[in-house]
Amino acid sequence: MRLQCQLISHGVTDTNDPQYDALAQDARNWQLLLQVDSDEQAGMHWANTGMLYYWITSADLQAHAFEHCWLVLQSEYLNTSFLIL
Repeated sequence: MRLQCQLISHGVTDTNDPQYDALAQDARNWQLLLQVDSDEQAGMHWANTGMLYYWITSADLQAHAFEHCWLVLQSEYLNTSFLIL
């Protein structure tokens, strides 16, 4: 997911994009900040039984720039991941 966050946060959605290789090198700068599972007892259902992942770059974390977090919704029900700013 680090690579996914790095690419989409720079507007790259295609692996054939000329920026892909350069951006991929910095994917390791992304850190998982929070992971939230669906919980039936708590009434939290993310796309049926999905997971929420909040990602942030190391620099933004150090700067407490939490407004720069990216949310990834991952679900087998949707058979995909979504990135949300």
